[in-house]
Amino acid sequence: MQRTDDLLVVRQLRTIEAFDLRARQLNDLAGKYRQAELAILSMAQEVATIELAWTRIKQWSESSAAESMEATFLERLDQSLDCGSLVINALQRDLFGCIGTRTVGRFKQRSKVVWNERGLHDHQDS
Repeated sequence: MQRTDDLLVVRQLRTIEAFDLRARQLNDLAGKYRQAELAILSMAQEVATIELAWTRIKQWSESSAAESMEATFLERLDQSLDCGSLVINALQRDLFGCIGTRTVGRFKQRSKVVWNERGLHDHQDS
């Protein structure tokens, strides 16, 4: 009977350890979600700021003041537009990979973001 009791205690301890490990893993994952959410919010704000800047540049370029700008400035502006297109296309591909075209569960979306956190930081550093 003692042997059965010992086995039961060992199994209970293993079960407790397994639950403890999963609880720690879930807490770690929750922390990553918070970090990913902050990174996404920050990136969304940066993209909105850039969009506003390009809107103002477009308005300015359509005004008569833009006609007097030198060719070097306009070439540089064109290069910036090309670069911006490359960055936004890369971001779009990565976002498509995270959220796709169909609606998926919030957990699944957030999981993909967490697992692609390095890609988010790469875009943020760009």
